[in-house]
Amino acid sequence: MSKNPYENIHLLKKFVKNECKKLQESNKTFEDIYNIVFFRDMVMAETSFMTSNGIEIKEFTYDEIREKVNCVAKAISCEAKCTGEFIGLSGENSVEWLITFWAILMSGNKPFLVNLLQPTTASVSMMKTLGVEQVICTKKSADYEGLSILFYGELEKSGQNISSVNFSSFGNEIALTTSGTTLKEKICIYTGLEISMQIFNSWQALSWNNAIGRSFNGKIKSFAMLPLYHIFGFEAMYLWLSFFGAIIVFSENLAPETLMRTVRVHGVTHVFAVPLLWHTIEKTVLREVAQRDEKTQQKFSKGMALSLKVQNLFPKLGEHFAAKIFKEVREKVFGDSVKFCISGGSALKESSMNMINALGYHLVSGYGMSEIGIVTADFAKKPKEKVPVSVGKPFESIELKVDNSNVLLVKGDSICKKMIVDGTLIENEEWFNTGDVVSVSSDGKYYLQGRKSDIVISENGENLNPDFAESFFELPGAKCFCVIGDEKMENLLLVVQIDENMIRDDREILEKEIKLCEKKLPGAYKIQRVYYTTDAVMAENDIKVSRARVKRNIENGNVKLFESIEEIKNEGFENDSELKKQLRRILSEALNLPEEKITNTGHFIKDLGGTSLDYFTVVSEIDEQLGVTLEFETDEFAYNLNDLERIVGEKLK
Repeated sequence: MSKNPYENIHLLKKFVKNECKKLQESNKTFEDIYNIVFFRDMVMAETSFMTSNGIEIKEFTYDEIREKVNCVAKAISCEAKCTGEFIGLSGENSVEWLITFWAILMSGNKPFLVNLLQPTTASVSMMKTLGVEQVICTKKSADYEGLSILFYGELEKSGQNISSVNFSSFGNEIALTTSGTTLKEKICIYTGLEISMQIFNSWQALSWNNAIGRSFNGKIKSFAMLPLYHIFGFEAMYLWLSFFGAIIVFSENLAPETLMRTVRVHGVTHVFAVPLLWHTIEKTVLREVAQRDEKTQQKFSKGMALSLKVQNLFPKLGEHFAAKIFKEVREKVFGDSVKFCISGGSALKESSMNMINALGYHLVSGYGMSEIGIVTADFAKKPKEKVPVSVGKPFESIELKVDNSNVLLVKGDSICKKMIVDGTLIENEEWFNTGDVVSVSSDGKYYLQGRKSDIVISENGENLNPDFAESFFELPGAKCFCVIGDEKMENLLLVVQIDENMIRDDREILEKEIKLCEKKLPGAYKIQRVYYTTDAVMAENDIKVSRARVKRNIENGNVKLFESIEEIKNEGFENDSELKKQLRRILSEALNLPEEKITNTGHFIKDLGGTSLDYFTVVSEIDEQLGVTLEFETDEFAYNLNDLERIVGEKLK
């Protein structure tokens, strides 16, 4: 097997430039992308899983994957019996997902990337709009009512018995959906040309900042954390880095401990994620530091400031310095292999940007949408150039302009040219209105200010931006929160989600935090009312809070609001079943926390601070006290007390 071109940045630049040149000189179709990428003597992907002998890593070469693509494509041609049609692709990130994606195209058809974060009914509706009759599921099936279901495993098996198929043509369109925050049914259809133009931006990214080309132990490995059916995951995490010759790493499951273990075991170098991850890391680190003595807290703060200062003078040296002084903290985050990170999908907090960079992980911010792909990124090399957090400058394939309302308009060869919105076909050759309000600095950097539809106009005519107001709130005591406009869009409201069993001391701390943050709001900005709820402000599978969805849930009663925490009926643990009481005691002892801290929905790792070792302790106690054996890190992983009660209760029946 030939060596991957990661020994030094000069070899990598030469490799990326040559691969992009091949695509530039082609017809820029999906078939051209496939032929350039898949005929390499390299490892394409890695997975790992637990065995009786420890952790086993499995490698997949391009040769192996190409053979499977051909095999599955033959089966699709024979069993789907269609050409030029959209075929649904449903599944979580996996090697099988990639094989199926390319196999659908090779069979002469077009993949519709089913968004598993959306309700199944919405996916079925959109597939019917596209004329989809068949869905290929990579592992397990959802109930796609009225549609024929094909399974990857069966297709691969049957394809092995098919001698040959004459494929008439290679598909050249894909369809994907938006994140759904606008509550509209929107399907984006991309051709190979638009995707090729987006791929060329990977070369520009490398020319802007060599850090995106850094390796670990001579390899670049992209962690498949973002969904491949999401534009950010598909374009940057997969396609961009595939033109770097990067290996894509798949996690066995999405349990937090498994994700962190995967990063370390595989030596992942690149982590692309939405702000939720970076905000969670910041919150977790600060919570850990807050539990230490005052001297340690001061030492950490000084270390953060010193790390950023050194990086501002000597960026690469500063990151090495950060790796040494924050070794203990980094071991609990990504370890030492991660070299480059990108945040995208929504606004990133300045404090999170500073935290991640101070720890020595090179984090930058970008901007894009399902309708336009990734259009800007701020590849600044020094931390001080990254705050205030901008989304950078546009790539060469993109033109930007701002209208009279400061809303960003986008035009270019790489954006989606054909969309279906609520069943109506829209062809876009002109400027696309993003609906995002922006400002532009003197050096040409773009800064997100929020959504135009969220803007509140106060009684004195001031435009009030909920995103801007929200940036002033740091509420570690809340599970989630957001600032929205009232019914008439004249005043700002703060909606705070709390734990249903929040104890009085924590309530008082949270109320003080809110008042302190309110005092920081500038000028005309004022929170008219604060509401509390125990209902979910952000849907479980969402990557960001949708204000439109929050408002709709308030209107239909799915989110009940209270003007004070005391109003929220809190019956404590009086109505707990005997099983839940016993499980609460087990968790309390294992985590060394008072029972009132073990809330029904508190996440075992993210909220309660547990570790895999703590979980093994819980599993052992449940086995000893109740005679129930639980498996660690399976589909039945108990993330909170309610989950644990349900799973154990089912096993006791």
